[in-house]
Amino acid sequence: MSTNRTKSKSVIQAVTVERGTWRSNQAYRDVVDELRFPLDILVMNVYDLVVAAGGATFWRLKATSNGGFFLFPEKKKKTVEVLSPNGHRACVSIEASGIVATLFTLIELSPRTSAITTFVRLMEYAKQQPEFSAISSLMAGL
Repeated sequence: MSTNRTKSKSVIQAVTVERGTWRSNQAYRDVVDELRFPLDILVMNVYDLVVAAGGATFWRLKATSNGGFFLFPEKKKKTVEVLSPNGHRACVSIEASGIVATLFTLIELSPRTSAITTFVRLMEYAKQQPEFSAISSLMAGL
């Protein structure tokens, strides 16, 4: 008698990092150190380019349990429309819009090793999100 064993993939979690302690996240610190420029400014600028409603005064950072991170704005709105450079539009949650803006920024920063590593880890997290089909469409071809 044979038994089928399936490997269950562990779910990647994300937790909010307190304001003022973002550099405590190793992946964030690695990208900033390699870049030698505030990464959050770049993500905010990209966000303003792809989200017509723009960003916000306050931003949050979420660290993923697989060693990635993403930034997203604090907004009262629950969803925003994102227009990708590839021409695709999607209405997504604020967190998903931050994932997309962070991914776009990390793509622009490649071939820096830390940016590529963080991009891969954030995509692994994004693949587990309910809005991944929209995120994937926004990222297609970039």
